[in-house]
Amino acid sequence: MSNRAIYITTLLLIVLIGFGLRLHHLDRTMKTDEATNYLNFMTQPVSFIISDYSDANNHVLHTLLSKALLHIGGNEPMVFRLPAFIAGVLLIPATALLALRVYNQPASLLAASLVAVSGALIDFSVNNRGYTMVALMILALFLLAHHLKQHDNWRGWTAFAVLSALGFYTVPLMIYAMGGIALWLVISIWVENKAEHRQRRRLLRNCIGALAAGGALTFLLYSPILADEGFNVITGEGGYADTNTTTWLGMFTRTPYRNLRFFYQGLPAVFKFATFLLPVVATVMHWRISKDRVPLIVPTLLWVYVVLIALWLTPGRRTWVTFIPLYFLTVAAGASWLLRWMKVKLPLIAVGALLLTLVLGLRLLDDGNLAENGQLNDSDDVEQVALELGELVQEGDQVLYAAYSYSPLYYYLDRHNIPNRVLLTAEPGEVHFGADTHVYAFVYPLRETSNELLRDRFNLDLAALQLNSIAFYKMWELVEIVPTEPSA
Repeated sequence: MSNRAIYITTLLLIVLIGFGLRLHHLDRTMKTDEATNYLNFMTQPVSFIISDYSDANNHVLHTLLSKALLHIGGNEPMVFRLPAFIAGVLLIPATALLALRVYNQPASLLAASLVAVSGALIDFSVNNRGYTMVALMILALFLLAHHLKQHDNWRGWTAFAVLSALGFYTVPLMIYAMGGIALWLVISIWVENKAEHRQRRRLLRNCIGALAAGGALTFLLYSPILADEGFNVITGEGGYADTNTTTWLGMFTRTPYRNLRFFYQGLPAVFKFATFLLPVVATVMHWRISKDRVPLIVPTLLWVYVVLIALWLTPGRRTWVTFIPLYFLTVAAGASWLLRWMKVKLPLIAVGALLLTLVLGLRLLDDGNLAENGQLNDSDDVEQVALELGELVQEGDQVLYAAYSYSPLYYYLDRHNIPNRVLLTAEPGEVHFGADTHVYAFVYPLRETSNELLRDRFNLDLAALQLNSIAFYKMWELVEIVPTEPSA
């Protein structure tokens, strides 16, 4: 079998494994952010979706696609998660293709393997959010940029402008990658066309024109939101202004370490320690493993820190989800140089990449090994909680929450058409015990602070209450609260 046949066969198998891992988790319980998006935006008219950004959960283009699927396929999470799912699967071959164009076949197979078994990328591939769509657009833009820096054509520049605008219209955090793509493209055009001054000027002119066109299209797409809410409502996505200098400076020290932990979530610790220096190897030895003069990751990192410094932002971890394929591509490039130095041939590398995908993928069949994305307090059994509440709660009963988020519960109440009486939630200080009234509470049975949450949030004197457990779930315990008989 030729090297080309080995490469194609191995890549197809890796993509198939990655597809299977994502499909395995596609019907999991709704998480907080995607449930919030459903409740606040997907159920609203299109005119509302394209004009309201009061909540950063509105990844506008993704929300529109999910809403369309909701109408076509019904209220099924597996249906309206499809945009994120399809993009998450396509990330595998897209990363492989970019690695092949910039580096070589070994780097391509290894990059595809790492993306296929990335816990964070699997997690967001089955989460009704726009992050995997943006990650895919970033890879597509790098591929276009790689082609256009040597092959000038108006169709390519048009696609570049449109795709960049669609990336911004999905999630504004596209700014962190788009500047890096543009910077890499401009530097590459400049250094790779020194002998062709006319061609260099033409490419730079067309590049600037495409960037301007993309910016204008982005402004046009966001114009309904900007007209109502102004520019600042968008710039907060992916980070928040922080005047605490110590916290802000931490992004140069603590943040890189935390991001690495996030990138490797779901993978064995030994794997992280064995590979985290490979991006340095890839950067230092770039001239030996690539025909391109400029490494992809260097201008990107430079631009990211320019934005963070200029806007005084401290981004959350999910901001960097879209950079995971690029990071693993660089890891794979460093590994490919080491393997070539060790004279390891492609067939053995292909077998290793496939085994790596299989072994690491087995760990990720367990949802608990996927990336922590700030939603660990979501219950896997919240749908069962909603159904039980629908049977228990009567008009006038009160439901108290001492839980992380209400959105998944509200989603399942809506999905199962449970009457609104279940949603009559008591306000702090307004818990009343009547002869025919029951009070139900959500608490965390595994947390010592559960009783304090009930006391502090609802002003309950727990010493005067008796808790009768009626059901137990992994994260929440549903209990009925009844008055205790006063002591004699």
